[in-house]
Amino acid sequence: MSYKTILVHLNQEKRARALLGVGVDLSTRFDAHLIGCHVFPSYRLTPPLPPPFSADVAAQIRATIEAEQAALKATFDDVTGHQPFVSEWRSVTADKRDPASVVIEQSHAAELVIAAQPDPDW
Repeated sequence: MSYKTILVHLNQEKRARALLGVGVDLSTRFDAHLIGCHVFPSYRLTPPLPPPFSADVAAQIRATIEAEQAALKATFDDVTGHQPFVSEWRSVTADKRDPASVVIEQSHAAELVIAAQPDPDW
């Protein structure tokens, strides 16, 4: 079997290089397009606090998520930057939906999806 498009779901920096390693190996072997996908979980932006505290907390949460996203993109760029295949970064906001359903939507055009198992300590 040959793969033309592979999507790697990246949601945690500590697992990103391991997942991307598999994606890079397969993309190199099959000359496949590699997509790195991060889903911004917007539901985490609604803290259960009354105003005016909730705005400050939401801003801190957003900053944390944006920093995670930037770190993941930097890792993706570092790992894929000099590879012989086409790579693409996607950052998508879940818009108050389950991030898993957004990842599934993003993966419809891919023949293979690489994702981590749930981490019980996360």
